[in-house]
Parts: sequence; structure tokens; C-alpha cells
Amino acid sequence: RQGWSRWAAFVLTTVIFAVSHLEPHRTWLLLVIAIPIGIARLVTRKLGASIVVHVMNNFLPGLTLLLMSAGVM
Repeated sequence: RQGWSRWAAFVLTTVIFAVSHLEPHRTWLLLVIAIPIGIARLVTRKLGASIVVHVMNNFLPGLTLLLMSAGVM
């Protein structure tokens, strides 16, 4: 069979995800976040779980900043 294995594709896309954020000082942290996102995709075979995790990862800090700027926190 030609092509990449699922795990090789997982490793490559995880690294691309982390590096594409263009924040070298946070690349290792982004890898830690990207690994469970990628595993969710591998296990479910659907992109939805990964999207939900990514949205929540971005939403919670954004909500915190919004509440802090509004003086609620």
C-alpha cells in the first residue's frame, strides 16, 4: 500500500499545527494541545471532535480576557 500511515500523517499534521501558529516560544505548548486534538481525530475518524476541542481551547482564554476587560474579573 502506498501513502502515509495514519500515525505518520498524525505526527506531520500535529507538528504543522504547532509550527503554523508562528509562535516559536509556544511551539512545545501547542504540541501538547495538538496531540489530544489529533488523537480525537484518529479515534473518532471525524473532524468534529477536533474542531470542538480547538474552539474550546480558543474560547476560554478569550472569554477570560473579555471579562477582565469589562471589569467583571
